[in-house]
This record gives sequence, structure tokens and C-alpha cells, in this order.
Amino acid sequence: MTLAQFPLQIVVFPNEVIPLHIFEPRYRQLISDCQTEEIAFGITPVIDGQRKDIGTKMHLASVTKKYADGRIDIKAQASSTYLVANFMDVIPEKLYSAAEVSPRTVIDNRDTAASQNINRLMQELYVIMRIPRKRTPTDFALHEVVHKIGFTLEEEYTVLSSEDFLSQQKAVIKQLEKILPRVREMEEIRKRIELNGDPRYIIPPK
Repeated sequence: MTLAQFPLQIVVFPNEVIPLHIFEPRYRQLISDCQTEEIAFGITPVIDGQRKDIGTKMHLASVTKKYADGRIDIKAQASSTYLVANFMDVIPEKLYSAAEVSPRTVIDNRDTAASQNINRLMQELYVIMRIPRKRTPTDFALHEVVHKIGFTLEEEYTVLSSEDFLSQQKAVIKQLEKILPRVREMEEIRKRIELNGDPRYIIPPK
């Protein structure tokens, strides 16, 4: 399958909806083709200057703003991942590039207990960071978590490349268990800085 390409320095997970600002002529042409021909496109991550072999298939969800100079803002919906067989930097009569890709099969062995663990750890993180309860989801989807917990781009790509969903869940849990003690420590430091030695908050020994 030939898939138009929009390489970016990001990792996109299935079910994500991402905003994009389109200004280059080649990508304006791509989005125009998405509208008129209903084609999809792929975001294949570029990390440290290297184009990766696994990317995410995207569909134009909406055009949110048009500018007088031709720039546009869009929202794109991620659907699935693919494996790149061959990149084509030039394709006939188009400004944008493309790639020959094949769909990836990710085993859906997601675990209910792991999902509950992710929810618990994320809610704990939100409490420590004093995020209002009304802004705290009761159920965190993996694609909503993975960009918020301190993964590097390469680590996010490793999660995306997992062959099964449970492995992705385990990677997220491991990262949350790694960062939570650090976040607690930083919160304690913040509190001490705010107190600034106020004797009302010095707890005497028993």
C-alpha cells in the first residue's frame, strides 16, 4: 500500500487526535488531496535525524482554521500503525513524499488489572501535582498517558513499536512507578520553598 507521508519529530498513537499547523506548500497540497480524494497519510517519526520504520496512519478529522495566506490548522485522527518497506521522496505530480507500507498487527491482549493500575497511578500523579479533581479523568486511555509521563521520543517510539498491547501497558506502569517518587520529592521541595522557614510549620519532636 502506498501512503502519503508527513514526517514529524513526534510519535503518534492510535486513537489520538492531534492538531497540526500546515504552512509548507507540499503539505497544503497533501491536506487538499485528503479533502478532495479522501486519502489518508502517515506520520513516520523522525528522531535524532533518523526516519523510523514504524509510523501511524492518519485521517483528516477537520479543518479548524484557514488563513488568508493559505496556511491552515487541522485536526488529524490516528487509526493504526504500519511498517515502512520503502520511502519515496518524490512521487509523480505531487510535492509531498510517500512510502510503501504494510499494516501492523498489534495483539490486543490489554489487561483490566493493568488498566486499573494505570488509572490509580495517574490519579495519584494528578493529586501530587495538585491538578483539580474536575480536570482528572476517571479512566485514562494509553494514548492520553504516554506523552505526559516523561518518556523521551525514543522511548515513546519503543512503546509504539511493541507487538502487543499488554507490553505497552507494562511500559507505562514502569515509567509511572519510576517518576512518582521523583514528583513527590519535587513537591516536598516546593512546599519547603513556599514555607521559607515559617516556624508555624516546624513540627517538634515527640
